[in-house]
Amino acid sequence: MSTRIALAFREAQHPFLYAKNIDLKVVRLIAGARFKKADGWTEPHDAIVDTGAPLSVIPESIWRYLKVNPLGFPPRVIGLAGDGLKVEVAEVQCLAVDEKAVSSPFALRAYLSHGNSTLLLLGMEDFLTRCALHCDYETSNAYLEFP
Repeated sequence: MSTRIALAFREAQHPFLYAKNIDLKVVRLIAGARFKKADGWTEPHDAIVDTGAPLSVIPESIWRYLKVNPLGFPPRVIGLAGDGLKVEVAEVQCLAVDEKAVSSPFALRAYLSHGNSTLLLLGMEDFLTRCALHCDYETSNAYLEFP
């Protein structure tokens, strides 16, 4: 039996273009995620589902409290959203969640970002590669289907 996790669309005006009187909205697909701590699971976090991200990105404000398995890669700087972001690669345990359902726990290899970034992205490897993504913006219907 599969588990269906509802996703939400979040819209906002593009801040730079809006300041130039260009009306263009930014649409993001949002999923709920919980992560394994030493003493249980975090509260749900809203995360951007990013089909263009090879790995997920977890900000330091979240991962510093998690049970983390470093994968032995030295920290490096990656380009993300036009900025350089210092990251290391590690594995954490994750649950995809919504108000009614929870996936089975799974290992998620991710970039752990250092510094003040608050960006939480769920990318392809270990997240979208393990479920089916259904997305229909016109009807506001989107969900993940985990086997």
